[in-house]
Amino acid sequence: NKSLQKLDLSYNKFFSGCAQIANALYTNTTLLELNLTESHINVDQMIQIVNVLHVNKTLQKLYLGNNIIVDDYIE
Repeated sequence: NKSLQKLDLSYNKFFSGCAQIANALYTNTTLLELNLTESHINVDQMIQIVNVLHVNKTLQKLYLGNNIIVDDYIE
């Protein structure tokens, strides 16, 4: 899609598509805002998405609030 600017996948209780979204963000040049709030994303999945930000310079807003944080990652 060459015109999609905002994508809201928030409150998606069965979210499992982080790898696909991360891959899409590598080449996407139109998406400005991505909302993954409360999508049951774990830390590893968040890292997949955040790592893309080094390449994708178009995305301006990324919402990751209220997702699953595993105690193993918190020191």
